Amino acid sequence: MSWDQVSETWEDYVLRLPKMALDKAPLIEDDKYRNEGDCLLLPGIYSNYEFQNAMAMRLGGKMLNAACADDPAKIGWLGAINMDLHEIDVGSTKDFRKVANYQQGSVLDMKFADATFDTVILGEFLEHCKFDVAVKAVNECRRVLKPGGHLVLTFPLDGRTRDEQRAGNVWPQEYDAGITCHHQTWWGTRDIQALRDKVRMVEVMRAALLYLLTSPIGGWGIVLRKP
Repeated sequence: MSWDQVSETWEDYVLRLPKMALDKAPLIEDDKYRNEGDCLLLPGIYSNYEFQNAMAMRLGGKMLNAACADDPAKIGWLGAINMDLHEIDVGSTKDFRKVANYQQGSVLDMKFADATFDTVILGEFLEHCKFDVAVKAVNECRRVLKPGGHLVLTFPLDGRTRDEQRAGNVWPQEYDAGITCHHQTWWGTRDIQALRDKVRMVEVMRAALLYLLTSPIGGWGIVLRKP
């Protein structure tokens, strides 16, 4: 397939998306832009919440912010449903019910119908999960996405031990079965590719993220599309 033919297929797709300064490059799947992650790798380094917010503004539609905690990226202000397993945070005792558009629910078993949302944000979650639990959560996000909908993921690459992460604070071992309160999983390139293959979604964008407090080497912001 020639570049001219490819550009005709994604140009209309790009025009449907509001363009943010962070996102001047289109979401594409063309070989001309493929990188190690088989996706468009954005230049520059962005904070995790900056990436979440910018992708939510760009992708839009009916949105779900899953496992959102107290919505630090302010996705609820954009009209998203904010969902978390707990009403009161197990560590800080923050009341998540005060968050905009809050609904209680588990990302492993959501009460929404199939193909409900255009965009799902799942931020700061995969690092808490073993691989099989991450697959279950992402598959559930895939289920509630409309065909052509997008899943936005952010996560740090945190090599610290549990004790180093919690710095002596008293936390339970798990938020939910298989989802620890500390960061337990380092998501390397092969792991991300294996996750994509398991959930049958296409990676269309990846950006390096900056985590000053939790991970000196940073992390990833990833956008997957449901075929």
